Amino acid sequence: MIAGLGPTIIPPRLKPEVIQLRKELRKGLSSVTDDTLHEWDTEIRDLYFHLEDSLHSLPQVCNTDGDPLEFHRLIFEVPSAQEAFDKLYDLCVTVEAEELLAEAKRDSAGRIIRIEFSWDRLGHKASLGMPNTVLGRIVIDGRRLTAEVNSAKRAKALRHEIDTRLGDRARFKVDEIQDVKSLLSDPDGRKPGKKHSAEHDELMQHSEVREHLAEIIGRHWDGWIDQEIPALGGKTPREAVKSSDGREAVEALLKDAERDRGQDPFMAEANREGARRVRELLGLNDP
Repeated sequence: MIAGLGPTIIPPRLKPEVIQLRKELRKGLSSVTDDTLHEWDTEIRDLYFHLEDSLHSLPQVCNTDGDPLEFHRLIFEVPSAQEAFDKLYDLCVTVEAEELLAEAKRDSAGRIIRIEFSWDRLGHKASLGMPNTVLGRIVIDGRRLTAEVNSAKRAKALRHEIDTRLGDRARFKVDEIQDVKSLLSDPDGRKPGKKHSAEHDELMQHSEVREHLAEIIGRHWDGWIDQEIPALGGKTPREAVKSSDGREAVEALLKDAERDRGQDPFMAEANREGARRVRELLGLNDP
């Protein structure tokens, strides 16, 4: 019996791949027998080892645009913080220039000596519930401009923006790159510390913060129904539930989303509520 067992528990989110193989081996058959399983034993083993390997290997981590995660810090020398800000401030589309300037540090003459703002865009590819996407962060400190992004593609796009807007008034100095593998191997890397955790806990005490997050998560789940999901073969959940296999696959994804996995209790409950809402909208609670 032990020789016939696998040591890895396959989580619900991977069940759609098992369902797809089951669908293949059922083709043209009225029932699945022991002979069928013996005939497909190589494919079944291959799938198991593929799923096991995916669970014990570093995943391909991507940002919200689907680009491989790679942290870039672009450093430029600029003529002045004021001039650089005047040419770049509209890269931030979610905050007006006056609001950004209110947070700026100035010298005795009122000139900007330090300011920071996000590079962003309206809308969010990964979650319809999010109103905007933060693409990077720009800090101008004196004559030094530092721009941080999380992919090579975004780094190229932002450098082009800075070069185009500032021209020969800015001098590119270096692109510091750190990939995910080196980041994970560095125990002191961008790992959230106690201060970050305390700030998060304090934020979550505010009812308006919880209400805003609940609204965002709710919009995400409402939009998820009509998103093309790779695990469903590129179908949307609304399309997938039209077949029994598709209903089973969608249900598996929802069960996985309902698992705690050590996340913030409020976020975990909000996702569980979102999954319950999806079941209602898709009729998964119907007999």
